[in-house]
Amino acid sequence: MEFDHNTFFNNQGYHGVIQFGNTREGVVTNNLFVNPITMGNRLSKPEGALATFNSRGEQTQVVDMANDPDGAFAIVTLNGTLRFAGDKQGAWRLFDTDIPENYPTANPPYVVHTDHKGIVMRNNNIYHEQDFLDLWKKYPKVFEPTVRVASNAVTKYLTGDPAQMSFTEKLDFDYNDSKTGNLGKVSSYKDLVLVSEAFAKNVNTNEFPENWSQIYPGEWNAAYATTSRSYTAADGGFPLGDLNWFPADKAKWMTSATKSATKSAEVPAGIVIDKVYPNPFISDATINYTLLNDQAVEIAVYDMFGQKVKTLQSGDMKQGSYSATWNGRGNNGNELPIGVYQVVISGPSGKTSTKLMKSW
Repeated sequence: MEFDHNTFFNNQGYHGVIQFGNTREGVVTNNLFVNPITMGNRLSKPEGALATFNSRGEQTQVVDMANDPDGAFAIVTLNGTLRFAGDKQGAWRLFDTDIPENYPTANPPYVVHTDHKGIVMRNNNIYHEQDFLDLWKKYPKVFEPTVRVASNAVTKYLTGDPAQMSFTEKLDFDYNDSKTGNLGKVSSYKDLVLVSEAFAKNVNTNEFPENWSQIYPGEWNAAYATTSRSYTAADGGFPLGDLNWFPADKAKWMTSATKSATKSAEVPAGIVIDKVYPNPFISDATINYTLLNDQAVEIAVYDMFGQKVKTLQSGDMKQGSYSATWNGRGNNGNELPIGVYQVVISGPSGKTSTKLMKSW
């Protein structure tokens, strides 16, 4: 999963803003998170057979309530080490550590995944307005507000320098207080503070608005000062967050090598598949890709059994953006059956791939 150049305002949940689930390889880069996880922390209480084990957070990470820092929710979470076990109810539980020997076995059996490739986090600005910090101090038993950038599971598989994951810079947006009738261009985070405090005063009743648009007007303005650190903190010196709020910068980014190479530091092969369309396809599919350096490459299609059925391109190529087309036929010219195929672009330093569905 690649999560790049996004802007988040006023996330109302208890959970991690990004929940990687069972992602094998993840990238979280150049994003802006303003007031994430405004409701603080919530931990699940295991029952039945699992009650004999440590408590587990909602991201199913092992939680030592007294000592484990994952007792507080992280902005980015990942479910353990991808070890699955089915319980008697057919639900799935995941474990950070080896599956306990006396964990109740049932159908389906254990499935262990060992192909985790790592998590990349870089150049993210994450912060809370002071009003939320003050609110959490006011109601510590309700919110338990210690919030971390990444869960233990993410940090465990982190590639690169942990110091580069994120930084904190308060930005000035066009906030207005909609409760006074001045909707402005951006909903006020102060309204969310009021809702949160109402919840804190009486946690047994749900005092949230029936429709969140009551405190979130439809017009937004996520632009910020060009003199801020965030404005040049992204890869290639571009602004953090959604570039739609900086049209001139977006136009430059769209034609820059940075756009195609968002994961360049994490792609040893120096190959990025930009787009495959249409997908599913009936007669022809186009594969757009970028080479980050001069190299000899092969573009091939494999069937579900791992057999190479078609070579689309092969030879020395210069750095740049290219496209290849597949008509759904094999090397012998015969029409191949419908199903899922794998497009693999390989070079001397490695390979990258994507799935392609051949339909009716």
